[in-house]
Amino acid sequence: MRMLSPLLALAGMALLSACPSPIKQEVAEAGPPSIAESSRNDLARRLKVDPNLVELVSATAVDWPDAALGLSKPGEAVAQVRTPGHRLVFGTKPQGREYLYTAGEKAFRYGGPLDLWTASALTREGGEDDPNLNGRLVQYSLIGTNRKVLLERVGDFYPQDDGSLFAKRRTSRSGHDLLFAAPDKTSQAAVVASSFDFVDAVVSPGRKLGAAIARTGPELAWELILLHLPPARADLRRVKIPEGLRPETLRWRSDAGSGAEPVSSEGGQLLVLIGSRDGKPARYGLSGLDASHHWEGLPAYVASDDWDFVLSKSHSLSVYETELEGGPAVRVEYVWWNRPPEEIATIRGLKLDGFQWASGRGFVFITGREDDGHAAMVVDIHSGEVLTAVTGAHEPVKLFKAPPYAWPRVGKTQATF
Repeated sequence: MRMLSPLLALAGMALLSACPSPIKQEVAEAGPPSIAESSRNDLARRLKVDPNLVELVSATAVDWPDAALGLSKPGEAVAQVRTPGHRLVFGTKPQGREYLYTAGEKAFRYGGPLDLWTASALTREGGEDDPNLNGRLVQYSLIGTNRKVLLERVGDFYPQDDGSLFAKRRTSRSGHDLLFAAPDKTSQAAVVASSFDFVDAVVSPGRKLGAAIARTGPELAWELILLHLPPARADLRRVKIPEGLRPETLRWRSDAGSGAEPVSSEGGQLLVLIGSRDGKPARYGLSGLDASHHWEGLPAYVASDDWDFVLSKSHSLSVYETELEGGPAVRVEYVWWNRPPEEIATIRGLKLDGFQWASGRGFVFITGREDDGHAAMVVDIHSGEVLTAVTGAHEPVKLFKAPPYAWPRVGKTQATF
């Protein structure tokens, strides 16, 4: 019988070891900590699956800064002592989705799906005692932990899909500044424009240009401000909006280029302005940035979110408000074209404001109002798990496509906490 040479055998073993497995295990040679079994059973209970379908992927020794184990909750008081423990990552079969736990020697905390740690939630707090009613811009993880004040003296804010941020700051009874911060540089937010007021602002896909809806005075008069980012020069252009339109939302079309060059009407509309006219929904597209720019009326499906929730040729995701036992509730369900709807989750006591994808197309971020204020929830559309990001807020909550402050970094982005 023909035998493989030692060199070829070693090469084959290396090749096999390099092949990715559904769940890659990285557990210390000393074995997993005893708290891992309790954490594994907790995850199985949350997901309503057999514990045998939950597997420990990694266990990393960590000295947590306090007894909150890296996942501090709003308003809680914990011992401010370094606490030895572990970052635990579990995977579920057969999906391979990974979940975070942080643990000490005898206690653990649930960190939710790892995918959710790429985004966070923002709301505004305080401001009642400020002369211009500006408050604090506050960030939370999507599981409701790791609260952090990102910016002071904020009247409203407009988070962007690339992790950058616009915010407005009231400066007087008749004026506001618009600030912009690049990703990971919120503390360096700088003024990019000023006007009587602002309604919305967006950044171009290449982050070279910004656009904002500005109110020019006490009367209902509006204009579009186009500006360079970073603001090294004066405003690029101030454009009148279509007459009779009351603007609400502005969107930079992701298929319209980086904004570095004008987009002609043949190539599509660079910006889409959404609002109402004569009491009816309306949207317009701006073609070009040069002197020949013009607005064009657009059908309702252009720059619409509705298509985002079509999951396949046979089903889509539906999120709607209903009444349950005499109170409001939000229902999340699959809508099939050839069979009855399939319930994913129901959130009792919530009046629906809006919803969008939180991270990829596996989690939906839902905002609304409860008896004690504004709230935001995240629903895992595969498992039906509901996570609370913010509750009892005085101002609306918005999704921010940036990681929360001091999150426990694990997996491919493993680093010291």
